[in-house]
Amino acid sequence: MAGDGPDGAARQLVLEQCDYDGPLAPDDDIFRRVGLTGDDVQDFMQAFAARFDIDTSGYLWYFHTEEEGFNIGGALFRSPDKRVTRISVTPRTLADAITRKTWPVAYPDHDVPEARPDRVVNRLVFVAVLAVFAFLLGQRLAG
Repeated sequence: MAGDGPDGAARQLVLEQCDYDGPLAPDDDIFRRVGLTGDDVQDFMQAFAARFDIDTSGYLWYFHTEEEGFNIGGALFRSPDKRVTRISVTPRTLADAITRKTWPVAYPDHDVPEARPDRVVNRLVFVAVLAVFAFLLGQRLAG
């Protein structure tokens, strides 16, 4: 993928944002090829939308990348990215978005609840750890 136009612009963005100058075919999964996940994907997509004035309001992150970080609650409740089949973001996808000025992926019907019970569990575990730490610190200072 070389040259001008949307293909070349998408390739240039990958080079700049991901510091990647290896092979990249039009149908390569960009995020897997360059090793982007979680927050790095979000940063890439924000830079992409800003640079090319793309309406990404229809973009659903959980179809394209896994959640970043350790998700204790994910052992009990699946996170959104574990509830859907992954869809690659390719240079062709980006070029299509540049041409259309909107996110071009038509997502399949899916059921991802708005509530995130996995995150609730994560918060409860965090609060419990803080409570234990505070108790132990209090015991040490009192004793």
